Amino acid sequence: MLEAEFAAHYAVKATHWAVMTDELQTAKLATSISHSGSPLPMIHGQSYGVSSQLYSLLIAPFFGFLSAPGAVTASHALNALLMASAAWPGYILARAVTGSRAGACVVAVLTALVPWVVFTTALLTENAAYPVFLWSVLAIYRSLASPSDKRGLVAVLSVAVAFFTRTQFFLLALLVPVALVVHEVGFAAVNPTEGRTRGSVAVSAIRTAISRQRVLVAASLVGVLAAGGLAAGGRLGSVLGNYGTTLRGGLFPGGLWHAAADHFDRVVVGVGIVPFLLACAWAIATLIRPTSKQAHAFTVVLLLLTPLLTLQAASFDLRFTPGAFPQERYLFYFAPLLFVGMVACVLEREQRLLRAGLLLALGLLFPWLAGATSYRAATVIYWASPASAFHGAMATSAGWLGLSADSLVRWGGTVIAVVLAAAVLSSRPRTTLAVVALALALFCGIETRHVFVRYALPAVTRPSTIPAARRDWIDAALPGGASVALVPNPYLGPEVWWDAEFWNKSVDRTLRIAHDPTYTPFPADEVSIDFSAGRLQGRNSSRLLVQAIDEARFHLAVTRTLEATPPLVLVQTAQDSRLDWAVRGIYPDGWTRPNATARLRFYSHNEAQHLEVRLTLATAREARKPQTYRLISAGRTLRKGTVVPGTFQQLTFSMSPPAHGFSEARLIVPEDVRLEDGRAVGLHIDLTTAPAARSS
Repeated sequence: MLEAEFAAHYAVKATHWAVMTDELQTAKLATSISHSGSPLPMIHGQSYGVSSQLYSLLIAPFFGFLSAPGAVTASHALNALLMASAAWPGYILARAVTGSRAGACVVAVLTALVPWVVFTTALLTENAAYPVFLWSVLAIYRSLASPSDKRGLVAVLSVAVAFFTRTQFFLLALLVPVALVVHEVGFAAVNPTEGRTRGSVAVSAIRTAISRQRVLVAASLVGVLAAGGLAAGGRLGSVLGNYGTTLRGGLFPGGLWHAAADHFDRVVVGVGIVPFLLACAWAIATLIRPTSKQAHAFTVVLLLLTPLLTLQAASFDLRFTPGAFPQERYLFYFAPLLFVGMVACVLEREQRLLRAGLLLALGLLFPWLAGATSYRAATVIYWASPASAFHGAMATSAGWLGLSADSLVRWGGTVIAVVLAAAVLSSRPRTTLAVVALALALFCGIETRHVFVRYALPAVTRPSTIPAARRDWIDAALPGGASVALVPNPYLGPEVWWDAEFWNKSVDRTLRIAHDPTYTPFPADEVSIDFSAGRLQGRNSSRLLVQAIDEARFHLAVTRTLEATPPLVLVQTAQDSRLDWAVRGIYPDGWTRPNATARLRFYSHNEAQHLEVRLTLATAREARKPQTYRLISAGRTLRKGTVVPGTFQQLTFSMSPPAHGFSEARLIVPEDVRLEDGRAVGLHIDLTTAPAARSS
């Protein structure tokens, strides 16, 4: 409970999102569940290809009964409880493997104190996935250690729940049949019946496994047949939804082994090295000379699952985030398994000499094992690699000793291995466990607090594009159940649009104008500007729109302006999405294009109108000489001139579109300027219209 309070202390302070568009996706899925009552994934009114719905289901009540900011804060508080709850399966697993209540308590405390609890500041599936993963591993372990149909069924169901918590955990379905065979055959091989060959022992072990694990065997066969059928039809990736692309291409890209070692090292160092050394020594010793079938079952799970997760994480990063630093957020789940192995190594009295020898061997190898990673201070994204965020503090500490961070970790691991070997040989295992537990709790506690204070809080409490008190300004201006569509304009950048949708539940649609970006992978209503008819053409089911105040591409005929929070405005539009004016030949942010004439078209949808047009022309700050322009309408020049660099000109002229028609002006800017973003542009235009004053 103390760990939950520790995490919640920081998590509830978050007033900003940290991970986009991951958190936006979670919020939209939770809102959909709360409104529809269906767990099926829906975003923007359309089916969305995700399977990991459990976390969204857990926080859906918050998004149903609270405002969006209130729901986010409540979710952060729940995150702290979820992450801390991983201590329960950690405790039960350790108690089952070691038989020690004290050792199980050590595992429980450390499980809830790892640096990855900083995920509580974000709406990420990791918060639910961490405890669910451990419950699933516990169920798999029990089904291997003490086979029965009931435990086999629980294991199968737990794997299904894990998959629907985080798609990544489809790996557990691959683990179960492999672990079953390796455990039964491996244990029988090291405990052979006298007079029997190894081949007969293996066959007998497989038969025993089939007879004892009917549910697991049947589920594995069904899974293999289903996967084969889907693969034959080219639909295997559909099981993973949006993550089906991860099965395409080479699953083993170049540099995989180095990347895997890099990922693994970060988790090992993140938990203080000690758990890895002790767990590895115990697992190897148990594999060679198992003290019990229960210990052998856990060893098989540990030694199979850890490399599988590591290779999966490394492969994903290499193929989908090339050039980025390793993200151990995909890998940290096995850390509690190291804690269990650590406790077993310290407390087990048999084979102490073998384990001590293995520790010394690991100590000699550790500088090489840890050499795949640099531990120097570097720029990191805390939510992607929380353990790496502590490397800067480690580098500072190493400097006090006159060492580099790399030397401190690599040779420090060797020293630790020697000390642990001596401790394992001692006759005081409980004292050793107490010292190790205290040291690791202190290390993990300092590390986790550092990542919270130094990285997480600055990220999740930074100023937003809108004041904190008005984050849900769109919802506040509308009755419950309203449906609002965003009209993203690229010139404002993604954060503005993310904020508008994340903090407002009523924003449940997005219009994509002429294939311009919407900054999210979610379904969008494709809309185009009908330049002839003066309307937005396409699927638009909402008259309530949020758009940029300075929208340069068009101006909707607005029946009412409901609320404005610069740089956005919430408006109610005409039923037929008609436009007052539209501009062609410009960039979405209002700059004229090179070698293109900007066409300004003004519409009248009923009777003829007389409009006063105010056109502001501005130069780019990169301009080094005056830029000329010429404004033409109906074959005559309305205005012409030059705009001096660093200034603007405001032109006023009249346009009279006929009934149910339009009138047009053309702006020609011969010279162009190169902006910092690489675009060649002419002048920036800002356009407003108003009814012209009639002469008496």
